[in-house]
Amino acid sequence: MAALTSGAGDAAALAAAVVSFLGQVGIGFSPSAFGNDFEREAREGCTAKRSGKRATIQSLARFLVYEPDHHGVAKVLLGIAELKKRDPRFGAIETDCHKEFWEAVRLGDFETPDAGVAEITNRRTNSQPKPPEKAISIIHKAKGLECDSVIVMPCDARIFADKPDARCLLYVALSRAKNRLMLVLSRDNPSPLFVI
Repeated sequence: MAALTSGAGDAAALAAAVVSFLGQVGIGFSPSAFGNDFEREAREGCTAKRSGKRATIQSLARFLVYEPDHHGVAKVLLGIAELKKRDPRFGAIETDCHKEFWEAVRLGDFETPDAGVAEITNRRTNSQPKPPEKAISIIHKAKGLECDSVIVMPCDARIFADKPDARCLLYVALSRAKNRLMLVLSRDNPSPLFVI
């Protein structure tokens, strides 16, 4: 977000921000793969005659040269998504954080990046799932939810062994309750996390 605001009007700065962002949300558009060429094209104004992959990278950089703001960045990201589908030479580009990638693309729909971030944040906040009044769930599915009262069962050595991942799971289970928490402990096979 800061790079979009501070880099507005500077195609080279925005190109560097795009390469950095793509490195955070996926693989295959790194500085050594396509990023350096992309940044160079944006910095030099896409003036050189190119062919092959370099011509394709240049066509992406033109979005920033012609529109050096969040609208241009959104067009670059959308172009990369379409490019991956239609050109096998760019098949190594993968996005791991799909939600973040597409939210960055959607920023181009707004007048300012700040307005876009505010709207996306508002949508995220209002789309948080709320559990029904009474629900039975596994701990993994309850992550991120809160309820007034929670019963955690079975709290035995099989589910909550003395291991780091079991401790994390226990934290998730315990932190779902807002007012009341009940633990159903096993007498035969107690969890070592509860034994005093």
